[in-house]
Amino acid sequence: MFVRLGAAWRAAARSFRRSPGNAAALLVVLSAAAAASGIVDSVWEQVVARPLPYETPERLVTVEVAAGVAGAGPGVAFAPPFGHEILLLRDESAAFSGMERWAGARAVLGSGESARTLRLARLGPGLLEMLGARPYAGRWFLPEEHEGREEDASALLLGYDLWRTAFGGDTGVVGTQTTLDGAPVRIVGVMPDSFRFPDGSWDGWMPLPGPEPKPTSGSFTMSASPTVARLNEGRSLAAAREEAVALLENAGERPNPAVRLVSLEDAATAGIRPTLEILRVGAFLLLLAAAVSVVGLRGARALRERRSEAIRRSVGADRWDGAATAWFRVAAVAGGVFLLGSLLARWLYPLVRYYAGGSGDALAEGMGEGIAVRGALLAAGAALVAEAPSFLAAVRSAPGVLLSRSTPRTPLAGVFLVLGTATASAMLIAAGVVSGSALRLLGGAHGYSDARLAQVTVDFGAAGGSPLPFAAKVEALDRLADRIGGMAGVSAVGYADTLPDEMSGDAWRPSGAPPQPPGAGMYSGRRRAVSAGLLAAVGMPVLRGRGFLETDRPGAEAVALLDRGAAARSEHPDPLGRPEPSGSESVRVVGIVPDARMFGRTDAPATLYVPFAQRSSRAPLWKVEVVARFDAPVSTERLAALSRVPRAVDPAFRVLRTEAVRDRRIRALGSPVFGAFALLVFAAAGLLLAAVGAAGQVLETVARSERAVAIRRALGAPNRRVVGEVARKTAAVAVAGVGIGGFAGWVVARFVGSRVLWVETDLPLLYAAPVALVLVVVGAACFFAAKRVVRPEPSVVLRTL
Repeated sequence: MFVRLGAAWRAAARSFRRSPGNAAALLVVLSAAAAASGIVDSVWEQVVARPLPYETPERLVTVEVAAGVAGAGPGVAFAPPFGHEILLLRDESAAFSGMERWAGARAVLGSGESARTLRLARLGPGLLEMLGARPYAGRWFLPEEHEGREEDASALLLGYDLWRTAFGGDTGVVGTQTTLDGAPVRIVGVMPDSFRFPDGSWDGWMPLPGPEPKPTSGSFTMSASPTVARLNEGRSLAAAREEAVALLENAGERPNPAVRLVSLEDAATAGIRPTLEILRVGAFLLLLAAAVSVVGLRGARALRERRSEAIRRSVGADRWDGAATAWFRVAAVAGGVFLLGSLLARWLYPLVRYYAGGSGDALAEGMGEGIAVRGALLAAGAALVAEAPSFLAAVRSAPGVLLSRSTPRTPLAGVFLVLGTATASAMLIAAGVVSGSALRLLGGAHGYSDARLAQVTVDFGAAGGSPLPFAAKVEALDRLADRIGGMAGVSAVGYADTLPDEMSGDAWRPSGAPPQPPGAGMYSGRRRAVSAGLLAAVGMPVLRGRGFLETDRPGAEAVALLDRGAAARSEHPDPLGRPEPSGSESVRVVGIVPDARMFGRTDAPATLYVPFAQRSSRAPLWKVEVVARFDAPVSTERLAALSRVPRAVDPAFRVLRTEAVRDRRIRALGSPVFGAFALLVFAAAGLLLAAVGAAGQVLETVARSERAVAIRRALGAPNRRVVGEVARKTAAVAVAGVGIGGFAGWVVARFVGSRVLWVETDLPLLYAAPVALVLVVVGAACFFAAKRVVRPEPSVVLRTL
């Protein structure tokens, strides 16, 4: 028995040596498909399928409201409720047993070289109790710690990772004091590693005062905050929604109110769930297509080995010897995919972390043996499908049938080629649309290009910085810009209180904008204060008029720039040179600039730009974004050098963040960029399997018509005609697959575009280029495989038949 198994193993090894190209294509395609599928499944298990660590997660919901609509249709702009609305729903509704708000914040922990910027979530008084969370060490927040002003919180709960990295995992830090934004704060506890609220990317938690009651003036409070509620047992989402709508409608403040309740689990994974759903389907289709595309290769090989198999059977070989050989080939392929798939997954992991953000961190837990084992199992199943022709030929056929010159009539490779090219085309189109849209955004199609841009975020939170008058802060910022501009490789510098593509900015209403109903929206436009060099630094041209000058200072004429959207909403047909309201004063419009889309979204709200020096000194200056354009790609060394400049210019500066603008934008785009990256990996594997399928189709065609081709060549038929006929037959089948895949890719792209706001689905090039690429690759594979037809001499082929 062992002798026969050894012979079967040697036969399997010889088959790989005789066709190393086929073996390599099989191994690479299945490894890429298995690695991609394993990565997507691991992200799904760690991010989406992971249960929330709360007591009653099925009863926790997020609450959002809208006004001015007749229903909760797909076009409704929902937003968090205002403070007094939270009180109304919490106290008057019988559907909710609790409702609390939370808010995000950034703060600097510690001081000096060891200071670090934290992402903190401020939690309402009863939120931790509502979630059922228990500290790993220490205690919850006390009621009195929620009673101060929001900016004066004096207690801090550390996240487990922050506690382990910044404090060495020492439980003795509980009860000690540290500094947060220069103010003393007491560390009251450490949350367990499993605690995630609202997701896993927060460093710590601070107390937040409860929601404010309605002001006596009757106006809306502007303390809208994300809100979490717990449903009473037995209450459905629909019933709670109807009751909330009735309460808001009876209050008489929101016309035609609408309420949206989303389970906390769905809300926590809303950013990545649609992307992963698409990718899981794509990974399955890729693996299926990879398996069936190589059937043509193995089928052609099985046809060519029929005579040798018949001779072995005629001299006494058992039919199960051939089956054992096929099983050994399956085991060899599965083992190879186990190793190569693991290496591919490890190689892709840094890129996944970069594009997936928090999802990449969660992926680290599934990057061990899980992906390798999953990949090996998937490869074994795929290899079984691929080896089916050889296995069936060995166990089902008699020697007399094998020795006959007839061949099976069913051209299976053609079916598999259609499936392979269709899958590759659909994936390439989807990847092209998503990644093309992302590249257009990054390249400045809707604002400005981020190439070679770096930003350093500063404030005046260091010692002696807060009491500085506004004029002194502007002078310090000008010195900082001059110093950065003198750095090697810096071509332009500017600063602003908020950049043109960021979500922040002061509320502003164009002069021609219609009045909005209460609660319908907090902002109809943005007002941003920028320095004279900011627009030049980011590369936004002045379309008409002039930009800001160094002389646009306090005491000079108050001026402003409008973007095209704001100019279209002005009450003046041509606002250039005309007054425009800016808060409590009017400013003269001196220039028009392009629109800048808020990054990652489709909206480009009307924007008014004012000179930074003329910015109202009464409005708080929370932070300043300083942007530098380099003459080469932004490196880690340049970022480090940039971060050292502010403190060297003025000790009042505190550096909150230094990074490339592209890194910040990729985070803003979120999980769809991870989806685009994964689709590109899928598409590359899809191209390879399309080429493999085309080669399999050609080789099967040759195997079926080997006798006829040899006779034609022996009678004098030109080689190029024979090659052309074989290649044309295969190309016709491939074109059919590309057509099917093109339609499927269009459907997938439209679906993705409906779920991801910034994806553009109306650019013909994003569809035509992938289709052309598939046709070129398949055509090349057809041509080179068809040339194998004319390699052997006709007389040699005829003697073997």
